[in-house]
Amino acid sequence: MKNDADNRDRTFVTPCPRCAKETLYVSSNPYRPFCSYRCQTIDLADWAQEDHRISEPLSINNLQLKSKEHERRNLMTDDESSMA
Repeated sequence: MKNDADNRDRTFVTPCPRCAKETLYVSSNPYRPFCSYRCQTIDLADWAQEDHRISEPLSINNLQLKSKEHERRNLMTDDESSMA
C-alpha cells in the first residue's frame, strides 16, 4: 500500500467536466477540476439556475459502492502505469 506522501506527489490528468479538455488535477491549478475560470463559472451558474441536480438521495450503500468502484479504477490505472 502506498503512503500519503506518494499520493500527494502524483499528477493526475483529468477531463474538464465542462469542456472535456485535458486538465492537470494538481494543487497549483486553482480551478480544478475545471480547466479555467470560465468553465468553473459556467458550471457554478448551471447549479445556481438549477440546471444540475442531485438525482437521488445519498445513502451509505451508494457511497460504499461508488468508493469501491473508484478504488478499482485507481488500481487499474496504477497497473497500466507500472507496465509503461
